Amino acid sequence: WIKTHFGEHSKLKNILQCIVYGKYAYQDIGKINLGIHSDPIYFVNVSGIGFNGFVVKNLKYFKFLGSISYLISVVYSFWFYKSNLLKIKSNELFLSENIFIVSIAINQFAGGGMKISPNAISDDGCFDVMIIPKITIKDLFKNIFKLKSGNFINYVNMQHFRTSEISVENTKNLIFEADGEVYESKFYSISIHSEKLCFFK
Repeated sequence: WIKTHFGEHSKLKNILQCIVYGKYAYQDIGKINLGIHSDPIYFVNVSGIGFNGFVVKNLKYFKFLGSISYLISVVYSFWFYKSNLLKIKSNELFLSENIFIVSIAINQFAGGGMKISPNAISDDGCFDVMIIPKITIKDLFKNIFKLKSGNFINYVNMQHFRTSEISVENTKNLIFEADGEVYESKFYSISIHSEKLCFFK
């Protein structure tokens, strides 16, 4: 989140100067509903369903490795994760098939600086959505180091679109993450909140 909005000026001194001088900006907020009996979950960066949720769940085992912990968790998680039959609905797309990854992004960076969603625009009222049906171990190793630059999107087979609302459903619990917090549910309805986040910049 900091890398998206502050880039080279992400040092604490620079951020404090923004607060002192009262400069501010706005960005979208994601809202996740799990059903009528659950409170909504909010996120301001990236949410992922499927493999990327599994990666974040396993990340705690590799935090001691610092900046490469996310990449190591990707490789480790690949050997244990199985794709799920998902029903995905939005105004732009309907899918019912085995899906490996669903990435729903407001900002470009996640996972310790990985450019997960290079086309995301934080204040346009839309998520940047990537759906990857499957990936081979060969494709994984060919593209894992392209996560830093975001170039992987040019080499991986995926559905890529922008939307303000999307739902994902499965017959069993799915792992998903929202801003690094891990949850499990059979149904997710994800939409752009009617209000925006105001922050110093």
